[in-house]
Amino acid sequence: NIVCGFPYFFSSNVIKNSKYPIINCHGGDLPNYRGGSPLSWQIINNEKNIFISTLLISKGIDDGKMLLKKKFKLKKNMNILDVQNKANSIFPKLIIQSIELLINKKKLKRQIGRIKVYRQRTPADSFFVPKKTKYLELRNLHRATFPVYCPPFFLEKNNIIFIEKFKLINENKKNINFRNKFYLKLNDFNIVINKYKKIKFI
Repeated sequence: NIVCGFPYFFSSNVIKNSKYPIINCHGGDLPNYRGGSPLSWQIINNEKNIFISTLLISKGIDDGKMLLKKKFKLKKNMNILDVQNKANSIFPKLIIQSIELLINKKKLKRQIGRIKVYRQRTPADSFFVPKKTKYLELRNLHRATFPVYCPPFFLEKNNIIFIEKFKLINENKKNINFRNKFYLKLNDFNIVINKYKKIKFI
């Protein structure tokens, strides 16, 4: 039995009565990346490497006994889609190796280390306040969401602006042009937004 990206708890009866061990494929290092949206959180936290893991399913939040873990380098040009594709290309081999461990009845260890549980991200988590956000924070938030999830967005007068493409600039521009592109002042740098979606609200 294999579970991937299942955001719900298994009941004690399901776990206990399962004919075979249930392998959970988790997109994060354990125990410090338990919970939801682990791939996105790793990008947001500016990790140098992305970890994925296999473990036995349990009643708690990703707290079962460890099987295997694997890491790959998070390159600067990788976004969440790239990371998901890379992780999905590794998981099949990791699953086979995990099954072999169970067949050979290898002794499994409990998770050791700092425990941190992350919540499942929602579209609302992509909201940011420009004056309180640094360039690196926005860049990582953008990489962790676009093009799979809701991209970073902010409020400008009566508009919600969803950022799809932007770059760092040095010059200080104050005029905003919604027809083509416009400039935004962050906490530490200025950016030019080349591609965006605008939704008017009251």
